[in-house]
Amino acid sequence: MRWIEQIALGFYVYQITKDEFLVGLVFFFRNIPMLLFGAFIGVISDEFDKKNILKITLLITTVVYLLLTISSFLDQLTYFQICCGAFVAGLAWSFDFPIRRSLISEIVDKRLYPSAIGLDMTSSNIARVIGPILAGIVLQQVSLFPIYLFGTAMFLMAFIACTKVEAKRIKIEQKKIKDEETRKLREEARKLK
Repeated sequence: MRWIEQIALGFYVYQITKDEFLVGLVFFFRNIPMLLFGAFIGVISDEFDKKNILKITLLITTVVYLLLTISSFLDQLTYFQICCGAFVAGLAWSFDFPIRRSLISEIVDKRLYPSAIGLDMTSSNIARVIGPILAGIVLQQVSLFPIYLFGTAMFLMAFIACTKVEAKRIKIEQKKIKDEETRKLREEARKLK
């Protein structure tokens, strides 16, 4: 979805604004969340339930894409809405990527983990190749409606799938070990002062 959207947004924004800077600004809003929040997301995902974070992220993204779909269908889609949607999509992407990767280790049996990561990367790379082609085909009509409709459906299906998946809970012993390691690091940091 990301690769379809990126091509479509660039083309569509240029069509409605005829301004290269404004096209670049959309991609700035799309990518800045990863830069701003990327370092903190790992910490957040360690402290809270990854599956719930992913479900919330997918649900918010589904709602935003649905609103963009409706605006596009009614031919009321504005540049400001596109920028807001790009920011929310970027924020979702910054949460989705690390949390999904770490959830794989909790869902898949240890011996199948390399294959699961390989499958995840393969699907991502296929989307990188096919996404721009699909975007070009859809944009022949110069509308983001089908793109946002497809995105809404994809994020909704991902949300439903996420609710069906059972992740193993982190064992209490692992939590105790982590807490003990954190306590030791803090003690060492105090000694350095």
